[in-house]
Amino acid sequence: MAGAPVTWSSKHQSTIALSMVETEYVTMLWCAQQMVWMQAWLDEVGIEHIKPGVIKGDNRGAIALTKNTKDHGKVKHIDIHHHYICELVDSSSISLEQISSADNAADLFTKPLSRNVHHHLLCILNVD
Repeated sequence: MAGAPVTWSSKHQSTIALSMVETEYVTMLWCAQQMVWMQAWLDEVGIEHIKPGVIKGDNRGAIALTKNTKDHGKVKHIDIHHHYICELVDSSSISLEQISSADNAADLFTKPLSRNVHHHLLCILNVD
């Protein structure tokens, strides 16, 4: 919001993921749920915001899965409630964008990074 992050969370995934695509897919769902709540709150207090909200992810498979689950036989075991993100994408409540791993600021919180990469990602978050 206004060029800076306003919310962040870290939690253990409640289900066992069988692939990185599934892990990223479920993580994007959690992000989408937070975004829907934040949009509703902003509407309630009368603060203008950009719609649809944009979620940036670096996993092409997970992003593709949100747009079409029909031909993905390897993910048929994913609990149905995790597919709520597909409804949000279809209704244009949120949109998803591919981001390169080099520009994924979330890596600050999840991976050991070199000093230069760490500084680059801090700059993306407007934290100097």
